[in-house]
Amino acid sequence: MKQIIKLITIGFLCFILLALIIKDRKIDYEIISPIPKITEKSVPTPTSTPEPKFSYYYGKASWYGEEFCHNEPCRTANGDWFDENKLTCACSNDFPLGSVLIVSHNENSIKVVCNDRGGFSEGYGRILDLSKKAFETLAPTSKGVIWVRIKKEL
Repeated sequence: MKQIIKLITIGFLCFILLALIIKDRKIDYEIISPIPKITEKSVPTPTSTPEPKFSYYYGKASWYGEEFCHNEPCRTANGDWFDENKLTCACSNDFPLGSVLIVSHNENSIKVVCNDRGGFSEGYGRILDLSKKAFETLAPTSKGVIWVRIKKEL
């Protein structure tokens, strides 16, 4: 009888300990964590979460403004007028036009709409051209090119 009471007590204490450990472990998949430090030598490949709700891409992003339209009104690939003060971007073919992307650099994140196609040459290795306003939200335009993480909803 004493052994049964001892086993029940030990089992109850293990259950309480496990409940206390699990209680503080809440997972929020919507939180964007800081981008890991990436060097040119170690470029991660696109990955996805175990439950494919989102796809993550890593790469270089640059910016473009009105001066790239030769200071004249110009249209984007989907027919919109280009405005450097909107949160838009020119995407590689990895992203369909109209995609809403969450672009992160260091601790900063921003939502942009892919409304244009970029002139991405193989040698540059960029996957996004952000509008001037979108780029300035993430980093100073003097940087020219930054490493970003892109989250695309599937």
